[in-house]
Amino acid sequence: MAKLLAIDKCRFQGEGKSALITFVGEYQVLLPHALAIECLMSDDCSGRKQTKNPIYLLHRLEDAVKAGACLGNGFPVWHQM
Repeated sequence: MAKLLAIDKCRFQGEGKSALITFVGEYQVLLPHALAIECLMSDDCSGRKQTKNPIYLLHRLEDAVKAGACLGNGFPVWHQM
C-alpha cells in the first residue's frame, strides 16, 4: 500500500497539473474537505492569478480525484483508511 499523505493548499496551488497527477499516482493522497472549502473561498475571482482563481482550483481538485486522490472530512477519515 502506498503512503497516505494529506495535501495542503500551498502544495496544491503550487504544483503543475502533470506534477500533481504524478504525485497522486505515487502516493495515496487525501484531499481534506477543508481544502475544497479553501478553493471555493479563494480571493482572486478576476483571474489575475490563475492559481488563486476558485474555478481553476476546483478543476485541479477534480483532476486530482480523477487521478485517484481521496476526499476526506478530516482526521477521523484517516483512521478508517
